[in-house]
Amino acid sequence: MKSSFITRVVTSIALIASLAVAATDSASAQLGLNIHLGPQPPPRREYAGPPPHRGCFFVRGHYAARYNHWVWVRGHWRCH
Repeated sequence: MKSSFITRVVTSIALIASLAVAATDSASAQLGLNIHLGPQPPPRREYAGPPPHRGCFFVRGHYAARYNHWVWVRGHWRCH
């Protein structure tokens, strides 16, 4: 009875310690700041055309924030 309790306590302490190490490691890895100057523009119309191969599907374009403004990333075909 006592040994299972001690095993649970030691396991819990090890889990908490590993989570604390993982949290501090990932938190110090990168720090960034994004500033958006206004709302995202409406999506653009794109003509995909016929698929290049069988089993391909079109991934629609989207806006991405780059250097504090919106940049259109064109859609593309993705094939299996």
